[in-house]
Amino acid sequence: MNKKRLASEEIERRQKRLREWGLKKNPFSIRPPALQLLNEIFTNREKEMRSIIPTLYELPRNALVYGAYGIGKTTFVIETLRELSTLSKVLVAYAPLSGESPEDFERTVLLALANSLREKDKEAEKLLQALIGTEKSRIISKQFLGGVEGKLAVLDIKGGGTISISDTETKKIEGVRFYIQELLNKANKKYDRVIIAVDEIDKKEPDKAREIIVQCRDILHFDCSFILTGRLIGVPMDIHSSAFGAFDEKIWLEPLNDNDMRQIVINYLNSQRYKKFVDTKPFTDEAVQIIIEKSRGIPRVLNLTCFVLLNTAIELGVDKIDKDNLPKCLEIVSRKKYGDISPHIRYLIDIISKYGMISEEVPDELLREMGVRTFTELFPVLEALVRDDIIIKLENAKGMRYFLTPIISGMLKE
Repeated sequence: MNKKRLASEEIERRQKRLREWGLKKNPFSIRPPALQLLNEIFTNREKEMRSIIPTLYELPRNALVYGAYGIGKTTFVIETLRELSTLSKVLVAYAPLSGESPEDFERTVLLALANSLREKDKEAEKLLQALIGTEKSRIISKQFLGGVEGKLAVLDIKGGGTISISDTETKKIEGVRFYIQELLNKANKKYDRVIIAVDEIDKKEPDKAREIIVQCRDILHFDCSFILTGRLIGVPMDIHSSAFGAFDEKIWLEPLNDNDMRQIVINYLNSQRYKKFVDTKPFTDEAVQIIIEKSRGIPRVLNLTCFVLLNTAIELGVDKIDKDNLPKCLEIVSRKKYGDISPHIRYLIDIISKYGMISEEVPDELLREMGVRTFTELFPVLEALVRDDIIIKLENAKGMRYFLTPIISGMLKE
């Protein structure tokens, strides 16, 4: 059997099963939703939205959006900008932080602003070309957001990636703060409010994030509103102690409740269905509830779990994911993930499975069992496992708790 035939048969088998489920393709992904789908997928952050929009719109004020890893900060920020872009005479700009220094933050702000103004200002277009290169600048086009054209210029967020700032090219730009101020002065003559979002600061080390806030505080006080993302342990803890006073509003995104998590599943399924329904097919209600409980209110965990389970169900040839097939699928998924993990990390996972979770109050004898003396030594390892989708981190003002994700706990007794 040649490769072409094998590929053709596999795709045909997969598409046949998807059609039986009423799906065009597997709709789940850990990437932010495509811009044109964001409005229909975004679920129940109305209270937070009603709080942040007036803060940013009425006066030049700044907002910090923070919460657990995978809670949906990027999605919330982009949806906030989409809503604000529907208002007249409002300019919104977005870019994920490229790099981790204050200088990188400056260039990211300039990048976001230049990209949003590029079609209306020749200087902004030249700056954008210097920041990312002429060829890349030519292929960037403004995108549609729920029928609103061109008011939110997002750099390749649809594909889940970002366009990096070229270090070579940016060396040609002297006085980044000066150019930011120049573009802001022009923008403020045309718009009643300029709002700039810099994303993914929460993915930087806490010390690096603090340095950015401290060193760039003057930029955060320019004549515009800023939205930044953060996490509770790190930047926000310092902000809550009023050390910097850089933010007028702090928006804490809590884990979603079961109903909202179920609606996310339905919304994603409908985004790739031939006909929209209010059910969770090919997942049964019982199976979805188990997945939701194991995902602990974190949308990223829910999406990733549904993605791998749906693919596994196709591999197994099952006609639905119910309470009987779910354990089989989870075990296969878990064994694949577990097999890629080092023996030392497996040991740590086994301990979390045994005790159900790990928190800052972990007993000394358990720390010794894991080969460390203090929780501080264990913290970087746990954080890395959160980013690898192996464990879930829940946090509030009282501290942190770590649980296994569904995709690793399927083969382990909890």
